[in-house]
This record gives sequence, structure tokens and C-alpha cells, in this order.
Amino acid sequence: MSGKLQLKLSQVPPEQVLPTQGGNVHNSPGDARAGTAIILRCYGGVFLIELWAEILALDSLTQATRFFERLGSDYDQAIRRCVPRYAEMLWAIVSYLPGHFRPARILELGCGTGNLSAALLAAFPDAECTLVDLSSDFLAQCRQRFAGSKRIAYQQADFRELNCNPASYDLVASSIAIHHLPDPEKARLFQKVYAWLSGDGVLVYSDQFAGATPGLYQRHLDYWQAEAARLGASQEEWEQWMRHQEESDRHASLPDQMSWLRDAGFASVDCTWRFLLWTVVQAEK
Repeated sequence: MSGKLQLKLSQVPPEQVLPTQGGNVHNSPGDARAGTAIILRCYGGVFLIELWAEILALDSLTQATRFFERLGSDYDQAIRRCVPRYAEMLWAIVSYLPGHFRPARILELGCGTGNLSAALLAAFPDAECTLVDLSSDFLAQCRQRFAGSKRIAYQQADFRELNCNPASYDLVASSIAIHHLPDPEKARLFQKVYAWLSGDGVLVYSDQFAGATPGLYQRHLDYWQAEAARLGASQEEWEQWMRHQEESDRHASLPDQMSWLRDAGFASVDCTWRFLLWTVVQAEK
């Protein structure tokens, strides 16, 4: 995806323009055009500028990267304060992979500081790993963390823009990264990953998921706040995290994501672990 901002400009009669509050348009979750509209009156005409969801998606992923970079050396501790059962979640990603599975080639999308990477390398010491992240700072930390390893390649990239060869990986993994994409981008990513995987390949990822209903989703958030406080997060830190979520997170439900994975072609799709919003999903070809 290009980083250039493209606007769709259309002229519409004033009587056809619906009133908005602060320029915000709230379309249905399934509307791929959901975005922000700005109304400009010019020479008696009305121009509608729509910033499409795909364009805003670039901003959400970039904003997320910058948020985590700003945490600096506190990143890993902040994750453990604000992501309940984080270590258990990483354990589930690796431990629920098929017992016979020995991937020779692993791709990690959004590697961060290498916490999941370390677990994968420990579980599959003979595998070659490619770690992808948008942040050069995080990749530098990974290079230092895994200094001396000849089994790791590093790539600074927006993982939506990767163009891997068909059947080039046996395992694609990710932790708390895919939820920064809007729903159509999630579905397209699953289709691309399916093509990148070998014949018995596996996609496994952990992420934040929406509840099946608004009520369940709100309970997830309420219990999450209580857990974060118990783990040592201050009220200021919690509010900072919620601002990040509002700016950068695009949560989708578990049934929706499992449906997109099946539509992409995966034969076996299952939820192997869940606590509040955090969920581990495994999809096998």
C-alpha cells in the first residue's frame, strides 16, 4: 500500500448532505468506506471529502508503532502490566501447535522486541526465522537480543505490503499486531498468508478481539481495567492505553475472524486460548 494520502472529491447538492457532528461519519462496521467526512462550502457548492478506511489504516498502524516506540525501555514491563496473562498467551501460541509440527521456515509479523520470537526460536532451534516490524527501533533491539544467531533475517516493513513467494514459509506467527488493521485488511492478510504457507503450513496469532455483543465487549474492557490495576498499571497509564486503543485499534470478533480464515482456504481453524480480549487463533491448511 502506498503511503500517499489520496482523497476522493465529489460535488453533491447541499440538500443531499447529511448533518454530521464534528465532521465524523459513523458507518456500519461492515462498510469498507467507513471513515471521516469533512464538509467544505465553496462558492455555494458543497464538496464531500472522504478519507477511506484503507487510507486511515496506514495511520492506525503507524500510530500504534509510534505509541510502543515511545514506551522505550519500559515497553516490556508496560506490556506485562497492561496485558494480563501475557506470558501464558505466548506459551499458548507455541504449545498448541501440532505435536508433529517442525517448521523449517518461520515468518513473524510485527515482532516488536522479540518476545514471541524468543519462544519460537527456543521451540524450533533449527528453523530459519524472518522477523518483520515497521519499527527500526524494535528491530535494532531484536538484533541485539539475538546477536550471533545466523538463523534470523530482519525486515523493516509494513507487513501488509509483503510479497512473499508461494509456499515460502511453514509457520506464520504474530502477537498483538493484526488488530491494528481494519476488517477488510485482516481478511486480505489471511488470504495472502494462506498463499505464503507450505502444504501443511500453520498460521497462529494472538490478538485483541471484540466481544460478540457490545455488552460482552464492555465487560471485557471493565475486567481488563481491573486486571491492569492489579498488575500495577496506574490510572494515568490506563488512560494512555485507552487513547492508544481509540486511535489505533480495530477489534473484530472471534466468529468474524474465524470466518475470514475459512474463506481464505484454511481447513482447520480453532481458538486455542482466550482471556478477556486476548485470544489465540490457530489455522491449518
